[in-house]
Amino acid sequence: MPEHKESERGHTGLELAVIGMAGRFPGAENLDAFWSNLVEGVDAVSRFTDEELIAAGVAPKDLGDENYVPARGVFPRLESFDSTFFNYTPADASMLDPQVRALHEEVYHALEDAGYSAEGRSESIGLFLGATNNVPWESHTLRTALSRSGMLFAGMQLNDKDFAATRIAYTLGLKGPALALHTGCSTSLVAVDMACRYLWTGACQIAVAGGSGLTLPHRRGYRYQPNMIHSPDGRCRAFDKSAAGTVEGNGAGAVVLKRLETALRDGDRIYALIKGSATNNDGNRKVGYAAPSIEGQAEVIRKAHRVAKVTPAQLSYVETHGTGTALGDPIEVEALRKAFGPGPAGTVGIGSLKSNIGHLDTAAGVASLIKACKIVESGTVPESLHFEELNPVISLDGSPFYVVGRQEELRRKQSPAQHALPVRVGVSAFGIGGTNAHVVLEEAPRPKPPA
Repeated sequence: MPEHKESERGHTGLELAVIGMAGRFPGAENLDAFWSNLVEGVDAVSRFTDEELIAAGVAPKDLGDENYVPARGVFPRLESFDSTFFNYTPADASMLDPQVRALHEEVYHALEDAGYSAEGRSESIGLFLGATNNVPWESHTLRTALSRSGMLFAGMQLNDKDFAATRIAYTLGLKGPALALHTGCSTSLVAVDMACRYLWTGACQIAVAGGSGLTLPHRRGYRYQPNMIHSPDGRCRAFDKSAAGTVEGNGAGAVVLKRLETALRDGDRIYALIKGSATNNDGNRKVGYAAPSIEGQAEVIRKAHRVAKVTPAQLSYVETHGTGTALGDPIEVEALRKAFGPGPAGTVGIGSLKSNIGHLDTAAGVASLIKACKIVESGTVPESLHFEELNPVISLDGSPFYVVGRQEELRRKQSPAQHALPVRVGVSAFGIGGTNAHVVLEEAPRPKPPA
């Protein structure tokens, strides 16, 4: 891609650097494997044999049900946890929610990736995390705790997802704000937006944000119900004419953020910049509590653009929420059309990570952000899988959007003066209950040559 003039960046002073990333997603125990799967077009959702399902406890009668779909995105290495390293006794580790165990590891790895894994760190590091409800695990461990004298109080803390941030802050010695939050499917991208605001106000010098999503048992299928959110065949076909739902995935991810000027001063590796971010809620501008809202989604995108001080014409790609559902996809595209306005056809790509790994619930937003950071860093846009023909309910006429159905090079926009602009992309996440989040990313500045 051609180089751009540094003067075309238009820095606002609010830019944050993504200096560390880590994650564990279906088919990928680390981010190298994750990105390799994306560029190779791998559908990482697992399909189980009857033997595997029976071994996982699925009743034989369910296997004969024509609506039983033997597919799910499996959480890699879920059973592994180095309790000694994280200073947990074997008894406590056995009760600790598996997704919170995984978050310990991914937060540590993200800090390590950023170069902040050494003991005795002096920086104020904030932690902003969310996790999904894990009712089967809570039921199991609380029964165990009740059978052991004096274990109930500890058991309640160990398997409550809302203690994840403070537990990890204690274990890793992080002294900044440590907050857990939950906004449904938008949780981990809202955590990123919250981290941005704490960094902007100086409440911490470094922030880690992310989340985990886990539905146990995670090696089972699900029962398809027409007109609900799940796909009838275990594939997510975002924006396609055959789109009929999403498929569950499981995973965890975290990113490390820092003020840009500080990251440049410290010589940190920078994957991408967060140019701006925003969150909002739909309020009652929709037909029901769980329904999405065109106005709410369009509004949060416009807000993020205003914070970033960018125009829609400067963006090349949007990593969408993209659930592949009959209701969600058309509303998301219509919201994008409202937020961006008209534009030259085929100039802004859209795609969905859910077509590769399924819907990670509370971890979906940070997974999408990590994908988008890798897109900005590499200049490569992986294909959005299972897309063949646009959903006839969706219209892209008069809009700049097209679905990235084949891998391609990220397109750089130009300023009115015909200078190449830095690459900019958007990331969306929308939660049941109406809390929406959008982040604008920009490519990292080139390192200045030594004087």
